[in-house]
Amino acid sequence: MIIVFISRHLRFISLLLIISFIDFGCASTSKLENLYYSGTVYKYIYEMTEPSISKDMMYKDPKFNIWFNIDQGAITYTIRNTSTSKISVLNGNALFGINGEFFPVRTSASYYTDSVSYLSTNIVPSTGLVQDFIIPRNSIFYDGNKWVEKVLFATRDCGDPVIKQSIGKNIGSEVALVLPIKVGTEENEYTFKFKITRITSARVVKSDSVLLAGIRLPPPMPKRSLTKTEMWTSIGIVSSVILFSIFLVTRDKTFPGGL
Repeated sequence: MIIVFISRHLRFISLLLIISFIDFGCASTSKLENLYYSGTVYKYIYEMTEPSISKDMMYKDPKFNIWFNIDQGAITYTIRNTSTSKISVLNGNALFGINGEFFPVRTSASYYTDSVSYLSTNIVPSTGLVQDFIIPRNSIFYDGNKWVEKVLFATRDCGDPVIKQSIGKNIGSEVALVLPIKVGTEENEYTFKFKITRITSARVVKSDSVLLAGIRLPPPMPKRSLTKTEMWTSIGIVSSVILFSIFLVTRDKTFPGGL
């Protein structure tokens, strides 16, 4: 009887399957996006504490000047060579510290690479200026649909007072950068430390808002995985093909009871 029912209503059943699969995928994605893109977005204000105290996040060495900016996921530095020798900033040998825990890094030269041993060096000629960013090595990954960069500290409360309170507790947290710098043939390892001094509300976000994070570099074109919607659509199409095949095979057969 089940086969008879499927044979009679095959097209209708196939249509229902396709619609339900698509609707399920879209509904699930929509709920997750609404949860993520809601609440208030916060910005952390840093101050340099080592090797010298500086609200301007600047350090002056006899042979170079270096400025820092810390956004939600990375430290950007700008270095000017004030010496007569060539300066090499050994980015690949740097370490990124978050509250005392240190991590290997990625820079603009290794941002999208899969190799964990990739090293990069920035050469700064005499009187020259170079800018680059440094992030923890595991902070960038491909989620199957797009490249995602992790934040150093939570920046969105999703409308949850508990998350909002935990974000407030990040005041006093420390970020550090251990950066080897070579002037001529002399190499020294500099440790720069920064502390969160205050937090500001960047903007309030509604649940139906769509915010796109800034892209540091144009992303490569990796092999794209299917999204949930595409996956369920594919399953629906395959199911329809299978059911239609059954219909073609069984439509001319005589069933019990003359059906």
